[in-house]
Amino acid sequence: LIKPKMSVIKLSTWKTKLLAALLLIFFSCKEKKTSKVKAFPAEKIESINITTEGGNLSYFRNIRVDKDSISSIQRQLDTDSLNSSHKRAITPTEWDMLISNIDLSSVSKIKSGPSYQPFDGIDDIWEIKTSARTYRNKKKKKDIDNYKSLETLYSQLEELIQKK
Repeated sequence: LIKPKMSVIKLSTWKTKLLAALLLIFFSCKEKKTSKVKAFPAEKIESINITTEGGNLSYFRNIRVDKDSISSIQRQLDTDSLNSSHKRAITPTEWDMLISNIDLSSVSKIKSGPSYQPFDGIDDIWEIKTSARTYRNKKKKKDIDNYKSLETLYSQLEELIQKK
């Protein structure tokens, strides 16, 4: 007996169904990627630098703090009363208090805004240096949800600068 051969149409339909099944299996096994940005578990804050600059009278202020010290420089044209600088040592307890409120995962989500200096505005530039990377942003105050920990930090820095 001679068996009849499979028709070309049935063979083509069979191949199409097999190909479709293999493609479904292939794409359903694809690993899903998460879009969350996570801070490294071992990431430690090494220093914080805040620069405020701009305006009609070229206002400039820089606050820099690390685990050992805090310094502040403030300058403005035509006004000697605002020109000042402070530097002092800080304790490990003060440093721990400052960095304990910083949520690096929120900081990494903050998007920089446009500069206001061309319009006689003032820009705030934040740099938080960690063991893994440096977070740098300009005009963060518009991102209210992610900026909260930095607002707290800024007020704590102001208090530390005023201490003698």
